[in-house]
Amino acid sequence: MNETQSRGRLSKAMPLRRVVVATDFSAGGTRAVERAARLVAPGAEVVLVHVLPASLRKDRKCEATAREGLDDAEARVHEAAKGVAVESVLAYGEAFEELLRVAAGKSGADLIVLGRHGTKRFRNLMLGTTAERLVRHGTFPALIVNIPVRRVYRRLLAAVELPPETSQRAVEFGLRLAGDQLQDRRVVHVRDDLIDRALRRGGYPDRDLIEQQQTLRAEASATIQAWLQNEYPARQWSVSVPAGDPRAGILATVEHRHTDLLCLGTHARKGLSHAFLGSVAEGVLREVTCDVLIAPPQSTAAHRDEQGAAR
Repeated sequence: MNETQSRGRLSKAMPLRRVVVATDFSAGGTRAVERAARLVAPGAEVVLVHVLPASLRKDRKCEATAREGLDDAEARVHEAAKGVAVESVLAYGEAFEELLRVAAGKSGADLIVLGRHGTKRFRNLMLGTTAERLVRHGTFPALIVNIPVRRVYRRLLAAVELPPETSQRAVEFGLRLAGDQLQDRRVVHVRDDLIDRALRRGGYPDRDLIEQQQTLRAEASATIQAWLQNEYPARQWSVSVPAGDPRAGILATVEHRHTDLLCLGTHARKGLSHAFLGSVAEGVLREVTCDVLIAPPQSTAAHRDEQGAAR
C-alpha cells in the first residue's frame, strides 16, 4: 500500500455511527457514558443500556429507579455531544447477552463501551462475567473505560503479536477513536522468555541465550517497523520489543509511557483463546490503569456486518 492510499484510509475513516454503552450508574458506568459522548460526532446514535436481573422484572420500584438513572445518563450525553441521538434501553437478563442483543440490533454497533468498577475484588468478579465474556466471545470492538474523562486520547499503545497483521484491526480502531490529537503512538511486542528461562535452568550457556534473545528481538522489531511503514507511512511510531512475561511487559510499558489508550487485538473467530486470555489479557485487564480497546479480527467484524446486512 502506498502513502496516498494509507493517508486516504486513515483520513476517511468513518465516524462512529452507533455506540452501545453499558451503565450501572456507578462511577465506572458514568465514565463509560462520558467517554462515549466524547467519541461520537453529530448524527451518531448512542444507546444506553442498563440490565437488571430477570427476577426483578416485576419490581416497579427498581424499574423506576433504573429509568431515572437512564434519564440522567441521557442528559449527560446530550450535554456533552450536540446533534447526537440517544436511546435508552432497560433490559432484563444476563448483562453480556443483553448487551450483544442490543448491539446486534438495527444495523449493528460500531463499539460497545463499559466502565471498570472500583475495588480489585469486584473488578475480578465483573471481568469474570461481562467484560471477560465480551473479550472471549464478543464480535464487536469493546472499550473498557478505566480513567476519568478529562480529554481526548493523547498516548496510544498497541500491544501486538507476530505477525503484526493479526492486531491490525485493533490498531486501526484505536487510531479511529483517538483522532488527530495523538502525541505518542507506540507499538509493544513482548517476547515471552519462558523458553529461555527453561533453557537457562537446563544449563544452556547465558552468552548464547543473550545473543539469541538479541537476534530474535531485532528481527521482531524489524518486522513490526516494516509493517508500520507499509501500513501507516504518514504516521510516526515508536516500537519496543522487551523480553519477559507478556502481561508484566505490557503493564510496565503502559505505566512508563503514561498511556491513556491500550489496544489489544483478538485472534480467534470468537475472541482470544482461553489460554491467552488466562495468561495475558485477563491479567492486563484487571491490572491496567488506562482505557483498553479490545477489537476482533477483521474477518469476524466483516462476518457480523454481512449478517447485519442480510437481516
